[in-house]
Amino acid sequence: MTAAWGQYKREVREDRIEERSGKPTRVWQRYTRGGTIEVPLKDGAVKTTAPDPEFPDIYVQGQIRHRDTHFVVTLFLVNAQEEGRPKDEYHIFQPQLIVQGIDNSPIFVKRLTVSPSDDDCLFLADAEIRSGRSVTQPDAHDVRDRRPGRSAQHVGDRDGPG
Repeated sequence: MTAAWGQYKREVREDRIEERSGKPTRVWQRYTRGGTIEVPLKDGAVKTTAPDPEFPDIYVQGQIRHRDTHFVVTLFLVNAQEEGRPKDEYHIFQPQLIVQGIDNSPIFVKRLTVSPSDDDCLFLADAEIRSGRSVTQPDAHDVRDRRPGRSAQHVGDRDGPG
């Protein structure tokens, strides 16, 4: 699993001079941060790990649940840094979690647990591959709201990482 994010730092550019003040220009410089960690598929909590050793307070945590035929994996990129000044230097921007199987096998597998003759159920099967904290999908408890054209809502994290 690879975690990546951007960090912006305010820096002085000696090669650019502001016309009005005659001083060097201050700019926001982007730095790519992150790294790769291995997440073994074992039932239980994911070991809290910082993918970038320079940023131990930015880490991945989560939960793995083994089901009869598959695993359900929940991962979070957590920014637990103490905010300093300038505060924007302590935020993370454009965060990414990239998950791949060791042998590049698919990590998301569509489950067809419904009858292909029922339009509502076909949409249900399609919705099962879309989930996550920032994904909008129909409410999991109301099948009627899962039909195309019905309103959707933010599902979020129902049982949390623990």
